[in-house]
Amino acid sequence: MNTKTKLCPCCHTKKPESDFYINKKRKDIGRKKYTQGWCKQCAKIKAKEWLHSNAGIKWLHEHSHARSLWFNYKITEEEYERMLKRQNGVCAICKRADRTKITHTKKILCVDHDHATDKIRGLLCRYCNAHLDWG
Repeated sequence: MNTKTKLCPCCHTKKPESDFYINKKRKDIGRKKYTQGWCKQCAKIKAKEWLHSNAGIKWLHEHSHARSLWFNYKITEEEYERMLKRQNGVCAICKRADRTKITHTKKILCVDHDHATDKIRGLLCRYCNAHLDWG
């Protein structure tokens, strides 16, 4: 069995191609699969280093809310901002703005939605969101 190998430019070790992640951004031509430059082990180390660097921390703070909105509710940050503006920046139930969750960049309200239908009802402060189902 002849296994193809590739040299990792990070650790300078020759490893089997299975030790490299598939590059999903490049289109496969024929049967050739393109792999990432670094081996999986080095890629994990580099990703962790970047994540803990100032650039990585800044990126997470700037994008985590937008990613959470899309992943959990399928709405964009622009749609969230429009909802917030319609509610004048306050909770839909108690009408207070001082109970918002403070992130590194801004204050945010929780997205209230029907768990059965996933329909979004409005934006709530953390207190009202936590106590909504206690009634």
